[in-house]
Amino acid sequence: MNVNLIYKTSKRFARQIRGIAPLIILTIVFLFLPAFDVLIKSQFTYWILLIAKTVIGFSIALILIFKYFDEIYDLIDNFQVEEKNINTWVWIFKKENII
Repeated sequence: MNVNLIYKTSKRFARQIRGIAPLIILTIVFLFLPAFDVLIKSQFTYWILLIAKTVIGFSIALILIFKYFDEIYDLIDNFQVEEKNINTWVWIFKKENII
């Protein structure tokens, strides 16, 4: 097997993991932060934890939206193109067009 190909593939994989690492860390913190709700002793701590969870949740949502915006846009664009194709072919099967 080509060693250069393995090296390039591992570099590309490492670059992708580095790009996703903040998202993974934020997700883990967001999922496991409620486990520390038992430690809340005061109203002030409750509000700090609530704000932290909200900020982390919105950060995860924004990262996912911006990361996959192009894919979502392409999906919507493809759906609109398919819908236009369907509308152009449907006229053949309309009742008034059938002899």
